[in-house]
Amino acid sequence: MSTNNSPWIKQLARTRPIAENNNINDTDIVIVGGGIAGVATAYYILQNTDKKVCLLEADKVAHGATGHNAGQLVLDFERPLSDLVKQFGFDLVMNSVRDLEHSWILVEEILEKIKKDVSISTFLQSVGYTTYDQLIISLEESFLRRQANLHAYEVFVKKEIIFKEEDLEKYKTFINFVDEEIILNLLESKDKKYIAVSQTKAGCANSALLTENIIIYLLENYKDRFYLSENTPVQEVVLFENNSIIKIPQGEIKSQKVVLCTNGFENILLTNKSGGDIDTKFHHNVEGYVGYMAAYTDSLGRNPTALTYYNTESTDPDDPYFYLTRRPYDLEKNNPRSNLVSVGGPGIWLPDSTHYQRTNPYPEEIEKSIREFINQTYIHAPDDTEYLFMWHGLMGFTKDYLRLIGYEPCNNTLLYNLGCNGVGLLTSIYGGYRVSKILSSDTVELSIFDPKDNRCEI
Repeated sequence: MSTNNSPWIKQLARTRPIAENNNINDTDIVIVGGGIAGVATAYYILQNTDKKVCLLEADKVAHGATGHNAGQLVLDFERPLSDLVKQFGFDLVMNSVRDLEHSWILVEEILEKIKKDVSISTFLQSVGYTTYDQLIISLEESFLRRQANLHAYEVFVKKEIIFKEEDLEKYKTFINFVDEEIILNLLESKDKKYIAVSQTKAGCANSALLTENIIIYLLENYKDRFYLSENTPVQEVVLFENNSIIKIPQGEIKSQKVVLCTNGFENILLTNKSGGDIDTKFHHNVEGYVGYMAAYTDSLGRNPTALTYYNTESTDPDDPYFYLTRRPYDLEKNNPRSNLVSVGGPGIWLPDSTHYQRTNPYPEEIEKSIREFINQTYIHAPDDTEYLFMWHGLMGFTKDYLRLIGYEPCNNTLLYNLGCNGVGLLTSIYGGYRVSKILSSDTVELSIFDPKDNRCEI
């Protein structure tokens, strides 16, 4: 079994000393979690308010899920848009999608602001489908996006596919019938079971490097309002009507507000002194999921890409799918033709209250499934793939697969920017931006990401 060996951490090569702050007493905002979500939240609160911000990280900045992910920037949901529309209504869902797409501009603005050398590759990702039901879900998404005046890409469909008459009539403007060869070329695959391909805007980046560079910017530019303490696990958050106490090994911090931005929530106790129980319902609502990835180098100079393969007949979001990314391999600066090819998809749900250990070994059965998949699917896979990196990371999924962004309904001393919504980089950044707007008293529209009040019983 392999150890947890992340390429993003390897590239980080951090030289900044550990920031352990023992002199924090009172502050305006405490942020729990030093990954992309917590750091983006700190960035926007400092930029959009005059608040003092303290960021607490149990380990080192960017060394949790942010340093152990697939490095993707996409705006996918883990549920079909049509399913979300049934739950929340068309206007609320599509307005939330429109807001979320602003994340692309937010990333560009951050890179311009921090002026750091962080490479982000953007392109159209291709998503492959193996069944008619999966295809219809994709076409319905294009249909809904067009209705909302959002950009809707056409879907490439193998010309042998026979549509139901009503489906063909509804979706005909989005269907592009093509030869099987085009399907396989778009997916860079040799597996002929895929019947259709959709495309959306996507990107790849080292989220750990991006997060660390934002932290450096904050430490340099907000010395009077920003405090960072690493190696500082939060043990308990005690919520009162107008403030909170955060208990850490160094003592206690009193804060007006606290923002939870961490997947490492297993050992954090939430005690609400002004309302109903939060802790039990929160830990029931957010579940840990360990995702597994592997990567090897490819020196053939192909363009960056992201490919997703729904390689089973399932349309259930609980069932895994595989994905592959290819981006320049930053550790080989003198070889511009070298790429890092990463593949992932398999994962394991954590039982309630189980503490995730980053040092856990890589399961042999998952390594085997990744090898079998890439050899069967990816046309450019070497005959005997030697993985340079094998890693896993903890994700936190809510019951409805939607990110939580905003006030805790039981007590607005607590806010959230957490919970995987598809691939989390862009949604994490958007969540930080939205939280800052909420805290600066800007008017924000209702969103599908608002924490639901049905978890509060007083």
